[in-house]
Amino acid sequence: MKKIKILFLFSFCFLIFTCDDNSVNPLDQKLQHDIIGTWRNNLNQTITFFPDGSFMDTTKFENFDSLSQIYSYFVRRGRYIIDNSVLYLKEFYFDTVITNSNQGIYLNSRPVLISISNSVMKRKFFDEFENIGRWGNDIWSTWESNGYYCSVETHPFGIPKKNYGTYTTIYKFTKDSSKCLLNYTVYNKANDSTYNHKSLRDFKYTPPYLYIPPGSEYPAEVNFRKNKMYWDYNFQAVDLVKVK
Repeated sequence: MKKIKILFLFSFCFLIFTCDDNSVNPLDQKLQHDIIGTWRNNLNQTITFFPDGSFMDTTKFENFDSLSQIYSYFVRRGRYIIDNSVLYLKEFYFDTVITNSNQGIYLNSRPVLISISNSVMKRKFFDEFENIGRWGNDIWSTWESNGYYCSVETHPFGIPKKNYGTYTTIYKFTKDSSKCLLNYTVYNKANDSTYNHKSLRDFKYTPPYLYIPPGSEYPAEVNFRKNKMYWDYNFQAVDLVKVK
């Protein structure tokens, strides 16, 4: 009897480990392989994905007209993962900043659904929220989104100030109100500080479309899956072309 129990236990463990190995998404494996290299769009931006899970992107802007001579050059470094064909950039920061502009820059980690074919990467951006209120597949609850950011505060005659860290965005939608509560918290890892801002925002929700002015240039198409809310946007992201 003891031998039978031991054999049964061993078989059960083997079955568990076998299932875990087979659960790896083959499409993610292919994307992880195909994404490695340097990509460029037509907006003076390049991004390089490395095999170790790190990335580096550069942005160059020049405006030499009769009224102004502005140039900016930014290099950002961080890490990335691919999960269910979604590319997530995380733990990033500005490594190099060269500019004579007094305009700052802010980048956050909005997830993007990607596909790669013939050295062209197509992208579709969206926002993802976790339901932290009542359970349900409708908007009338409290929703939380977390991510990474980096920013630069620039000064014409000073050294650019670089910030980076994490952020949390919480929206609370109430069915009998035309305003939603926005709670936005930023942790700045550069100086170990936290900033929090709360406000009431007007919103228009005509299922499945949501519009929150100002700041929402495009209405979001709202979808619900597995107690999560997704804001899908209909604007066309610029394709990336692999250059090496």
